[in-house]
Amino acid sequence: TDENLRASLKTIKEWREYADKTSIEQWITSYISPVLDTLGFGHQKNSKKQVNILILFSDVSKTQSMSLCYVLSPGEDMDCTLKGKHWAEKIIRSLREHNFQWGILTNGFRWRIYHTKEPNPYETYVEVDLEAILNAQEYFDFQIFYFFFRPDNFTISENKECKFDTYKEESTKTTEYIEKNLRVAIEREEEGGEGVLQTLCMGYLNALNQKTYSDEDRIHIYRCAILYLFRLLFLFYSTARDLLKVENIQAFKNIVQDSSKFHNERW
Repeated sequence: TDENLRASLKTIKEWREYADKTSIEQWITSYISPVLDTLGFGHQKNSKKQVNILILFSDVSKTQSMSLCYVLSPGEDMDCTLKGKHWAEKIIRSLREHNFQWGILTNGFRWRIYHTKEPNPYETYVEVDLEAILNAQEYFDFQIFYFFFRPDNFTISENKECKFDTYKEESTKTTEYIEKNLRVAIEREEEGGEGVLQTLCMGYLNALNQKTYSDEDRIHIYRCAILYLFRLLFLFYSTARDLLKVENIQAFKNIVQDSSKFHNERW
């Protein structure tokens, strides 16, 4: 419920404020474990030698293990690929050793979900920046974190799959459907209408308003239409994900202006 979600956000934020970052053991005890408790996981250390690996259970009864949480020190670079610190490789290897398919990698700030069956398992993951959510008190974003990092998503059903497998299958089907319809809209006429690419080409022809066009002109117009189409797709994608914020655009303008000024002063 909404009340439970807000209470969970408040609880996790309080644990974060008093978390002990002096060692990986203290970090787990004072913060990671309470977060997992709040989410509803049962958990226990894998072994005395691997204190940073927590075996996860569907509840506190700890009757059936289903996943693991690979914990890094706070602030550790999760994208590191140096020998001995390739964390993505380590969690995938740990998941396979325990015969789990889905697992969590976190440094406490950023939380990721990895899947061993991906074509590129080290580069494919879902990430939520919990630290940013707590700092900004973003309730909507916290709902996303709470939705993904729940025990029931990792629980294996009778058909040997979990909810993540269902989400992935539905996502794949939706992606294929969108790609198919987008391709139809771009490449050819459908039900008497004009394709997007054809419409863009006609727009260039109308704007140029020439009597004749050479083969070279047509090729150039076609390439320009494709470029314009990709720019539109980028714009739609960025807008849908709120990437083109006013402050970011202004910051980019300032960088361009400073670069131009530096270039003019130098030359």
